Amino acid sequence: MWPGLFYGLSKLPSHNQFIVVANHSGMGSAELWSLLVGWHERFGMERPVAGMAHPAAFRVPFLRPVLQGLGAVEATQMGACKARLADVPLLIFPGGDHEAMRPYWQGDRVDFAGRKGWIRLARKHGLTIEPMAIVGSHKTLPIV
Repeated sequence: MWPGLFYGLSKLPSHNQFIVVANHSGMGSAELWSLLVGWHERFGMERPVAGMAHPAAFRVPFLRPVLQGLGAVEATQMGACKARLADVPLLIFPGGDHEAMRPYWQGDRVDFAGRKGWIRLARKHGLTIEPMAIVGSHKTLPIV
């Protein structure tokens, strides 16, 4: 794994009853691809994760098969149920568009736009909440 890039993946629970809750930055491009590579290097194909993506992304014809191929599900209750039925842990970015588009000078702020659905999701499915902090990726695509 890339030294200094990821910390703590080895501390995730050994079971799949968890949800990784992370912040978004810089349109999400650098962090998403880095996370996918890091997750695959750490766990390989033996431990997939279902990243929850905005439902609108699944309506884009060329993007839908890519998302599905990566194991993504819609960021809805139904999408979460689909992943949980497959016994796959979830990865969610509650602040989504709000945090991905925040200005460069607010890159150190995380507020999830006040969204709390992920808490209800964790309670409903009995999931352990695993926080993940992403820092610095807002510098890869500065937003004014």
